[in-house]
Amino acid sequence: MTSQKRDAGEFREHIGWLQNQYQSHPHPHWLQFLYHFTDVRNAASILSRSELLSRRELLRRGLPFVDAAHPGVIDHTPSNRQDLVRLYFRPQTPTLYLNEGIRPLSLRPASGTHCPIPVFLLFDVAPILCQVNCQFSSGNLGRGETKLFSTANEFRSLPFQDIYHVGAFSNAEKARIINHRHAEVVIPKALSLENLRRVMCRSAAERDTLQHLLGSDWIKWRDIIRVDADLNLFHRRWNYIESAALSTQLIHFRIHEAVDFDARGPFELRIEINDAQTSQTSTVEQTITRFLNIPSLDISQLKTAEYTITVYADDSLIYSSSYHDFNSEIPF
Repeated sequence: MTSQKRDAGEFREHIGWLQNQYQSHPHPHWLQFLYHFTDVRNAASILSRSELLSRRELLRRGLPFVDAAHPGVIDHTPSNRQDLVRLYFRPQTPTLYLNEGIRPLSLRPASGTHCPIPVFLLFDVAPILCQVNCQFSSGNLGRGETKLFSTANEFRSLPFQDIYHVGAFSNAEKARIINHRHAEVVIPKALSLENLRRVMCRSAAERDTLQHLLGSDWIKWRDIIRVDADLNLFHRRWNYIESAALSTQLIHFRIHEAVDFDARGPFELRIEINDAQTSQTSTVEQTITRFLNIPSLDISQLKTAEYTITVYADDSLIYSSSYHDFNSEIPF
């Protein structure tokens, strides 16, 4: 069992007080968890190894990961802080706003940072904050001047009104509120998933994608992997696939388009369908001017009862799943 801080009781008392005080907040449930968002492929790797690792620990172990971090921010992040597992106090952070996809190439940040399918890991707040090796900040740790704290007294003094702020703000408030919305909770090197309570996907199609990437590890985590219907974790301003209906005859997608018209396309679309019985891959490639124009596919000519489908927009994985027609196995 992880060692607890001497003032763990004071942490728990203040966490309970905060959760009670913020019942009138637009999203009071936000205070129940700590948050880590990452690309769906990283999420599958994290769940498979049952451990969330710091950036430096991933590099140290030679483990592959999809890097959605801004290179400039990483370059200016103090070296010792790159060896920390980083969680946020809240979802809908400014960083997620900058990275959340799916975006046309022309509208991605100049840094190249892009998280087309973000997945949130939600951790129980009290057990993490009470760990003896846990520290926290009042703002963005990418800023060298941001301090780390560890005691209950320091926790009580955090600017929670800014950390959990929602809605518009004035120009005079902008820098302060954006910084505090990035307040973090950190653990050195590695965090086990013993306090992981939910894994939240933006849509049913993206949950299917995570399931496909997890393979047999899906069984271990399936009860806590959900679609975000009411927690309001994501900004949802950009393109993504809501759901996909698969059969031996037709593949049909339901689409969520970007709020801004200019962000709706164009995309170079590539759809790969791999027949599990013959290992042959059929590929559809086309330019679409709008994300809404992802086509339904008539696959009846493939005469396959089992296949894997993978969809890319430009260079981004945007959907992956498998289909098996169990009725084809009934001999009578």
